Amino acid sequence: MSDRFGISLESGHSLWLWLLIAALAALVLWSYRRTWPPVGAPYRALLICLRLAVFTVAAWLIFQPVLTWSVETRRRERVAVLLDNSASMRLPASAAGGPDSSSRVELALSLLGGLHSDSLSALYTFGDRLAPLTRTDSLGSTPSGRTDLAAALRQVIAPGAPAWDRIYVLSDGAVNSGEDPTALAAALPPLESVIVGRTPSAPDLALAALSQSRPAYDNEPVELELSVAVNLPPGAHSLPSGAAPVVDFQVDGSPVASLRLDAGSLSGRFIGGQVKLPPLPEGEHVLRAVLRPLPGEWTERNNERLLILEVARGRHPLLLVTDAADWDFTFLHRALSLNQDWAVSALVLLGGELHSVRSQDREGRFSAGRLPDDKELENIELVLLHGDLARLDRSFLERVAARAARGSLAPVLWPSVRLDPSALPAGLAACLHFASVPAPLVPQPARDIPCRLLPDNRFGLAVQAGDEELPPVESVMRLPGLAPDVVPLAALSGAASGLAADPHGAPLIVVRDHDGVRSATVLGTGLWRWHMLSQESPGQDIARYERLWETLAGWLISGRRSEGGTLRPERNVFQWGEAVAFSAPGADASDSLTLRLSLVREPEGPGEVPDSLPSLISSSPDPGQARRVVLGALTPGVYRWRVTAENPAAEARDYGGLFAVESYSPELAVVQPDTTLPAALARATGGGLTDSRAFSGRIGDNLTRRRVRHSLSLAGESWLYFVLIALLSAEWILRRRRSLA
Repeated sequence: MSDRFGISLESGHSLWLWLLIAALAALVLWSYRRTWPPVGAPYRALLICLRLAVFTVAAWLIFQPVLTWSVETRRRERVAVLLDNSASMRLPASAAGGPDSSSRVELALSLLGGLHSDSLSALYTFGDRLAPLTRTDSLGSTPSGRTDLAAALRQVIAPGAPAWDRIYVLSDGAVNSGEDPTALAAALPPLESVIVGRTPSAPDLALAALSQSRPAYDNEPVELELSVAVNLPPGAHSLPSGAAPVVDFQVDGSPVASLRLDAGSLSGRFIGGQVKLPPLPEGEHVLRAVLRPLPGEWTERNNERLLILEVARGRHPLLLVTDAADWDFTFLHRALSLNQDWAVSALVLLGGELHSVRSQDREGRFSAGRLPDDKELENIELVLLHGDLARLDRSFLERVAARAARGSLAPVLWPSVRLDPSALPAGLAACLHFASVPAPLVPQPARDIPCRLLPDNRFGLAVQAGDEELPPVESVMRLPGLAPDVVPLAALSGAASGLAADPHGAPLIVVRDHDGVRSATVLGTGLWRWHMLSQESPGQDIARYERLWETLAGWLISGRRSEGGTLRPERNVFQWGEAVAFSAPGADASDSLTLRLSLVREPEGPGEVPDSLPSLISSSPDPGQARRVVLGALTPGVYRWRVTAENPAAEARDYGGLFAVESYSPELAVVQPDTTLPAALARATGGGLTDSRAFSGRIGDNLTRRRVRHSLSLAGESWLYFVLIALLSAEWILRRRRSLA
């Protein structure tokens, strides 16, 4: 109904309007004080009224009057309902828990039974993504990843979305992904948080973390680390007497070990432990770890984890070869040998003669040795060539070059004297990092120029850079120019190097990832001085020399070109509700192929048969784009995958492996509903916080009042001018009838 009315003037003040009307009224009365010929009083009064009406309307139009009025309307609120569909909402809704308890998501759905099905309400589910939900849809058993409430709210209020009067969020409050949603409070309508779920009244254990302590090899025990989250009911400070977490381990379906954890070692909410499994054969193995449930445990859903164990044939073999066992070579050998996952072999060629080869062990002791044959070289992952490279055995260098060209070996070249690229085999010279093949390079003294590590991280090679200077080296080779795809890791400090064209200074260590081959070149001598920093400043973490070589060697051997293609799972184990994705991060010959990805879910028990999933076709990506295939969330289990080239004439052969989807999510480790963030968000938006037990009424039944303001500019209304003309015409006609002058 209309309950407010007003009038305003767009031009001038109302006082001037009334003064003008008064002046015009006086003028009309004066002009009609007498007429000729005379007329009766009623006739003259009619003429006066007509002229007064004309002048009054004209005066109002001059001042442009505007009529305003408002109308109050009532309707049901336009509401958006966001239902948490993350993993934690599959936990029991009751305080007692147990397998027969309905889940939190089922309880939340029961609260939506009276939600209106019209244009004023919309229902969404959210986890790591927002999705509309109809009343007939089923949420199923697979959650929607981690809880990212901020991302869901951004989509609900995005431009083009309805103007919501209120937003309801039904959740257990376990928001653990994305940005802080309270940062969006200013852009949100009132938000009502409905907390679903009860605080457990029984103890609960969760196998929160499971990982390998170190890489596994076929002749050594497999070392695992694990962590058990202990959730105690209110008022309890320890597990019941006699209760202790016990974890059983199965590998490929066979029991291999059990671990009993000390309940007395409870630190905060977690109990940690370590276990050694018996040695496993080379290959991929499925490890299943199951936490035995406590008597009356609140839920067993979070008691199992999966792990794909990759057991290698042996440690990563690294070969160091030199014809000059100087300090650089000695300290390099020591630095690489510190990594227990690498099998470092060192050969010293005395006088460049093949019959004068000495082998050096981890402790630096020498014994008779020889250059590796083809079979032995085939197993080596990194070869470092040091000294006078032109004096090294030619046939050995050619075999190294052939392996490097196939992308199955990472070469490191460290000349300590004059470097003549033309004296090297063509395949090995191609591994050098020059823009063009230079003339022989000669080391130049650099004893007074400090060095530094560089922060360039184009290859994801995390070398610890910093502004602190490192000791100077003995010599450096000045270069004519580096190839465009070469990244320097260390250099002489700035302009003091004498190479103004290089903003970093003369490079000392450069790396390259070219055509599937990772390589490195060291262009200076005397890097062993960097090692001495740790000797001069004991107790300080400045062992940059060891970390540099460990990081560099690890990056080089991790880039061995995969045979048959690079499209592989982004992880070995995906969590419950997480989207499974395959990708090929680096350029490879197989990127030009159309690939077929086939999946088979392995049977979980006797009598079951493998479940083949529909194959996916991955076409060649656009130039410069990485290949990536997203499968979405899959049912928990172990999957065997295989990639096949669709082109029958393709050289790339089939390849495959295993990955697992576990029935665990980090959201399952914290079982108590959390009101902290929902309460803050509701308070910041003017909404409220309600427990599901206290929630009454139907969502969207509230009425909203809205006052609609209307306005009308009379100066723009054509009918008013017709009225004015009609009044003038009426006065003229009446005057003509009496022949008034």
